[in-house]
Amino acid sequence: MTSQTKLVLESEPEASRVVAEYLVEHPEIFTRHPQLLAELEIAHDSGDAVSLVERQVSILREDNKALKAHFDNLVSIATQNEDLGRRLHTLSLALIEAPGIISIIEVLKIRLKADFGADSVALRVFAEPAFVADVLPEFIGKKAPEKNSYQELLAGTVPICGGLSDEQRDSLFDPEQIVGSAVQLPLIGRGWQAVMVAISEDSERYSADMGTELLSHLADVTTLALAPWVVVEN
Repeated sequence: MTSQTKLVLESEPEASRVVAEYLVEHPEIFTRHPQLLAELEIAHDSGDAVSLVERQVSILREDNKALKAHFDNLVSIATQNEDLGRRLHTLSLALIEAPGIISIIEVLKIRLKADFGADSVALRVFAEPAFVADVLPEFIGKKAPEKNSYQELLAGTVPICGGLSDEQRDSLFDPEQIVGSAVQLPLIGRGWQAVMVAISEDSERYSADMGTELLSHLADVTTLALAPWVVVEN
């Protein structure tokens, strides 16, 4: 290729496009002329010129690293989900074995702290307890004013991860309690509603972008465990 031809190709975008299309449509040119692979030089970001073969190998290595990182991330997520599933299974069995509503509430608080990284757990049921003579602070009635701060949560069925409003925090926890992150679970029963909130001092524990599928399963299990102990108002 003469220097004049080089100038024409460099100055004509259409000519460069034609060359590129030709190479794509006729990859056998490198088979017929293997010396081109070693002779062609491509400018590198670092400023050093490398052969086409070296550049291709470099690109393949970079792609391989990216694929490996993506695969490792998928394996990590799968491992975490498997671990969470096992913990949820353990919690479900403990709730089934709990002899009464007081034991159920205690199991929820203990297991969420031990197995799900919570520093504190609060449950508020907007209904009255059934078959229980003792006063349960978790049951605050259908018209409790605390319910107003959870209208968005109760309007849907998806747990909310992230933080708490000042009103929500003050209604559930000690003012001195550090709330780095929180997960709010809506408990939607037949004719009654409740919320369960777990908080952590770690701001990354319950991040807003974390998956909620297993948390939804946790909410379903908790709702089923509480249902027999709730007075349903018509």
